[in-house]
Amino acid sequence: MERAGGDNTISQVFRRACETYGRDKVAMRKKKYGIWESHSWEDYHRKVKHFALGLSDLGFVKGNKVAIIGDNDLEWVWAMFATIVTGGVLAAGAYPDSHPDEVRYIIEHSEAAFVVAEDQEQVDKLLDLKQELPGVKRVIYWDPKGLWDYGDPWLADFEDILAKGRECEQVSPGRFEELLDTGEDDLAALYYTSGTTGLPKGVMWSQGALVAAARTTQEVVAPQEGDDLFCLAPLAWIPEIIMNLLPSMMSGAVVNFPEEPETVPEDLREIGYQVGFVGIRAIEAQISEIQVKISGAGWIKRKAYDMFLPVGVKVNAWREQRKKVPWMWRLLNLLGYWVLYRPLQDHLGYKRARILLTGGSALAPDAFRYFRAIGIPLLNGYGMTEMNPITAQRSGSLSVESAGVPTTGVEVKISDTGEVLVRGPHRTWGYYKNPEATRALIDEDGWLHTGDAGFVNDEGELVIIDRAKDLMRLGDGTVFSPMYIENKLKFSPYIREAVALGNGRDFVAALVSIDYLSLGKWAEDHQVVYTTFTDLSQKAEVYELVKEEIMRRVNPDLPGESRIRRFTLLAKELDADDAELTRTRKLRRAFVADRYGEYIEALYGDESEHMVSYKIRYQDGREAEMRTSVKIVNTD
Repeated sequence: MERAGGDNTISQVFRRACETYGRDKVAMRKKKYGIWESHSWEDYHRKVKHFALGLSDLGFVKGNKVAIIGDNDLEWVWAMFATIVTGGVLAAGAYPDSHPDEVRYIIEHSEAAFVVAEDQEQVDKLLDLKQELPGVKRVIYWDPKGLWDYGDPWLADFEDILAKGRECEQVSPGRFEELLDTGEDDLAALYYTSGTTGLPKGVMWSQGALVAAARTTQEVVAPQEGDDLFCLAPLAWIPEIIMNLLPSMMSGAVVNFPEEPETVPEDLREIGYQVGFVGIRAIEAQISEIQVKISGAGWIKRKAYDMFLPVGVKVNAWREQRKKVPWMWRLLNLLGYWVLYRPLQDHLGYKRARILLTGGSALAPDAFRYFRAIGIPLLNGYGMTEMNPITAQRSGSLSVESAGVPTTGVEVKISDTGEVLVRGPHRTWGYYKNPEATRALIDEDGWLHTGDAGFVNDEGELVIIDRAKDLMRLGDGTVFSPMYIENKLKFSPYIREAVALGNGRDFVAALVSIDYLSLGKWAEDHQVVYTTFTDLSQKAEVYELVKEEIMRRVNPDLPGESRIRRFTLLAKELDADDAELTRTRKLRRAFVADRYGEYIEALYGDESEHMVSYKIRYQDGREAEMRTSVKIVNTD
């Protein structure tokens, strides 16, 4: 069968896929009310066509921007492709939990003419912003629950737009095909950066660049017709279109959508996808879940875990060092597969996995070793919103620290200052309405400055150390990577976020944010009474537990100069709502260092306890100031 892989615009790829697979093949599945509902490629085509025609009836023209806000859903995808294949531009960067001011910024900056929103929560945000968004012609929602009595003509139901599209098709049967006139150099999408250092920037992606990126991904993960992919990362983040949606069109693979964000673990287990992308945060959450559940499991399961996990780790270490595995250990590992590894793979939804690609930020080597020890074929990749993918490990790669080799057509070099520079066919044009930042991003020779520090190892694989600006130097000149230390801390099931400190100081210290769910279960099992997050975080027993984790899991693997000497537990979670993390949960380091200045000064002072004040921000925008006493603990 002919594959939909020989076209150079998204419009061409979409049309070829729908013609090739038609009504006989499943294109996507969505779980609703506990039942998986399938949609054929013919239905996929029909939904995109009718929504595009309905938009056109509302005044949509080529070049218009359409912003979409909501959880991963079929309507998100239909609206996106209806926009892109007819010459419009997707404005992606507002997340379901984004504050109204964040939503306003994305819509204003992109000059979106239409907004497609999921539900009442998103519609209410937009109605509050209506007077500030004069350029938005219509807001279209796809989940009408709670919106039946809303009479504002600014709002429209997704189903009504589809109905308009069906009417348009009857009047002008060939209208949609006429709209599918896009070129490789047409702007297709603005994907907004996470905004770790300031306001998000709109990254411009052309039709041809997105297709080239998806084709490169297809070469790495090699999806096959009928394979299951899983829409796991937020659709507002660029990995989904180049890792799942476009490769599915090129290969005939099926994209599966969870029922709700809360049901992802269960839905993932039911699908058991073969290839695709899995985010760093998802991996960290899954490892924490296993560790917590095992600690509360029965005696037999705990013994099996304690017996066979070290076997998997040992066997994987031999393989990582390219050493021959003794036959007795191979036999034990095979037994471990049936007793422990296979049940864990099944529980996580990876029993059928052939290749899983991760990226987005650095994953702790310990987490890589954990997944590989239980037989999950996890590979690392490296990319940015501005260019993706850049490098990727290939099947059989053994390194847990490298990001792999350059993908097809990509060049990588290390500058004199240690910065990673890249160039290739699937790269952004630059930043929307920001020529100064674009010039800083891409030099005259076409090299894109990633801002990451790294090196190429003896095997020709790229190793990312940290963001170049984030590398720290102790007072004695010792250089260390805070991200590396933070990732080792977060491998503990009891630690959700961490901030390593020490630039210009005498030693390394850490701010630690506990994992409330994991520690809450631990507290119940150990009869530690608590009321709130703040109360639990400041318990003496919790400080002792975290100290043990640092001394057992983290410090032994660090050079003596960069070991954590002091730490404190934050009295609140690091939260995107408080601008401490981005919406993709990346640390906004400079902002956190400023906000938690009291904590930091206490860590480097002589106190063992310090009274701190901090602000929290509620989802409705209200702020409150809190005060509490925190402990400062030495680890030596």
